Amino acid sequence: MSFNFGPVRLIIFIVCVLVFWALKGFENTVPGEEGTVVEVGNQWVWSLIMFFGGAAAVSFIDHYIGTLERQNIRLVYLILGAILMVSGVMLLNKAKAALAVVAA
Repeated sequence: MSFNFGPVRLIIFIVCVLVFWALKGFENTVPGEEGTVVEVGNQWVWSLIMFFGGAAAVSFIDHYIGTLERQNIRLVYLILGAILMVSGVMLLNKAKAALAVVAA
């Protein structure tokens, strides 16, 4: 496994981070009762780890296998990274929805 930090890969990573920001992933609070806020906490940290791990897999990782005829299995990292990113966003939205129901 090797890492490729080329300009196109950096742009892909920045786009992934901007998508996470647009989906309000950096907000770890939900409105509580009477103007208070409730922190999402541990699930927010796990969603960050999942999303940024997936974004790194999608953008930076190259993995070649074989000795004579080397093959790149980057497609596997693209698929798994996309699954991790979607799972991270879903986990965060689920946690925010659960806390919003409890706090209301």
